[in-house]
Amino acid sequence: MNYRAFLRAICVFVPALLSAFPLPATAQPHANPRVRIAFVKASGQHGTRNVTGPSARDTNNYTVQFGVKTFLMGWTEYNIDTCESVSSGNWSYDTMPAHGTPSTEIEYDYLSNGDCPGVKFPFNEIFYTWDKDENTATTDTFNATWSTPDGEFSDPETFDFDLGSKLKITSPMDKDSFALDQNNFTETAKIPFSAQSDDKQTQLGWNITLSYKTSRGNCVYNGDPRTPTSPPDKTVNEVYRAMGGKLAVKVSQGSSTDSVEAFITGSSIPKDSVTNQLVSLYPNGATPRLLTGIAMEESSYQQFTNTKVDGVTVLWPTAAGCHIGLMGYGPPSVFDEIIAWSWIENTKAGATIFKGDLPISDANEKIFRKHNPQLPKLTLTQREDNALCYYKNGTAPAKSYWLPSNDGKSWIKSSGCLNDGNKNYADVARADIQ
Repeated sequence: MNYRAFLRAICVFVPALLSAFPLPATAQPHANPRVRIAFVKASGQHGTRNVTGPSARDTNNYTVQFGVKTFLMGWTEYNIDTCESVSSGNWSYDTMPAHGTPSTEIEYDYLSNGDCPGVKFPFNEIFYTWDKDENTATTDTFNATWSTPDGEFSDPETFDFDLGSKLKITSPMDKDSFALDQNNFTETAKIPFSAQSDDKQTQLGWNITLSYKTSRGNCVYNGDPRTPTSPPDKTVNEVYRAMGGKLAVKVSQGSSTDSVEAFITGSSIPKDSVTNQLVSLYPNGATPRLLTGIAMEESSYQQFTNTKVDGVTVLWPTAAGCHIGLMGYGPPSVFDEIIAWSWIENTKAGATIFKGDLPISDANEKIFRKHNPQLPKLTLTQREDNALCYYKNGTAPAKSYWLPSNDGKSWIKSSGCLNDGNKNYADVARADIQ
């Protein structure tokens, strides 16, 4: 018997199972302590085979997805008696693939045949990445040979590839937009999400994330993702209420993915609808239509304006910094996307602030009259004037429209109640009443 014969054993390594196939217990005692084994871990459908000396070229079949680096196999040479690594060997390319890129790397791993427990060996692993001709290629192939520097092992391999099932989002299309044009311009119609795939069995997993930032980027909203699933031939419908912005849409099926961007935008709100809403929110005021003047001053009566955000020009919420929408509502702390995207909620929020400023006018008036007893009481209209100034500039007494005269006997108009154009905010708002 030739005790210097080398056993070459191939063991399939299936990552998903994390299990191993042991080498057949056919090895004989070795007289020479330098006995080496070449051991392979492999992905694919090989089974287990034992050979001695150089082997014939073997063909290996894989299904791969575009852009995914796929492990094919890895070899190492080691001393079976001493558990010392001999070599990780080298891969050489005999032919190159047409639609992808092969690559190799060294990874330290344990033997799965039971030899040398606790010892990691350097495996020279080979990979393939399909990265060309995504929409036209269907198959690919290349040949490579693993060999060791001592000349003891040479393993030629052919790698054949089916270039995956094609997964493509068919709705929405990239850069599609969907308007808030339902339910009084506060929600979208049903938005269909669908994809085309050659795989008719595996479920589709969706990840749909909505985000929004104001035109200057001052305020940002990032929503929680929606993650519906669907059979590959079914459509998922989603409705968005009082929210909008950029939709990052990703679909997954196994290791295949596809992504698009879409947008949820505002709509032009009819002027009469805006007017009726604002009048209904302040019906018993001294000036019942006063809120329409605020809306004109803050937004030119527009909840949404054609503005460029995220690279697209569509109807985004009218914004000056974080003051947003019809009423120029500025959030007290956390940015509220509902106020940005629902014109009804925006007008309610603005009306609440203005009406809350009226009792502040009363409180500030008491302070002034305490120090100036001869001051007359403010009229209801004058109280509104003060509230208008507070709406714009804050509620400190000095921000009032009406301040005591120097002699403390009358009220005079403040010079500090200014809008962005350096004009008296209250006067301009009253002049803009619709």
